[in-house]
Amino acid sequence: MATYLPIRPSNIPFLASKQIEDVQFEAISNWEDCDLSQITNWIESKNIKLNSGDVIGFGPLDELYRNGSKCVWYSNSVHDLEYDVDEYGAIPNAQELQVRPGHFNPRYWSDVITHNGIYWVCDQYRTQCVENIEVIILSNSVKLFRTWFEHDGVKEYLVLNPDYVNENSLDIHVKEKFVQILQDKSRPFEWTYFEYNDDTDEFMTETNTSIVHGLDEEEEPDEEPDEEAQEED
Repeated sequence: MATYLPIRPSNIPFLASKQIEDVQFEAISNWEDCDLSQITNWIESKNIKLNSGDVIGFGPLDELYRNGSKCVWYSNSVHDLEYDVDEYGAIPNAQELQVRPGHFNPRYWSDVITHNGIYWVCDQYRTQCVENIEVIILSNSVKLFRTWFEHDGVKEYLVLNPDYVNENSLDIHVKEKFVQILQDKSRPFEWTYFEYNDDTDEFMTETNTSIVHGLDEEEEPDEEPDEEAQEED
């Protein structure tokens, strides 16, 4: 699992004069005078050895608001979290941080990154996912597309969350979209998703299953015409 390094804001020049409560609430890059090199320099000056994927924050984890003040270490320096995929911050889409053979796993950051379980995978794993698509039926009769990639000898499953498509009416349109989503390197996978029903939560917990989010709202398939409305016309 990822290491978490707490730092006192007073150790970093651009944070030293700020209220600690504000620092722990805000994304680090929200400060106009943000200078991540100051954090990198302080870590190096203390001869602190970090590994790629380790997370830095300005206070104990339980005092931070979600991912407030957190940043991540890779390429021998400090980097901001990714805010395009989650407004409260997520692990960045950097090749060095990808889940890949011998490196990380989908739950690697589960103890240090909150509000989401976003992770990124290498091209090899995306290819495996496209090749392994199948349809499963849950205990509540909900149908889902499922796929998997093998990471260090363990099958990691993914299901499509078709946000705007009825899960009981899977069709070729949705499957084709699933393939496109899996191949889209700008789209992350997520090992937790808090809006699923109890049956699906149980299924996901038991089988190491993640989510890949589905169709965007503007791509929602057209609804079938209302026959009664047509008759009234």
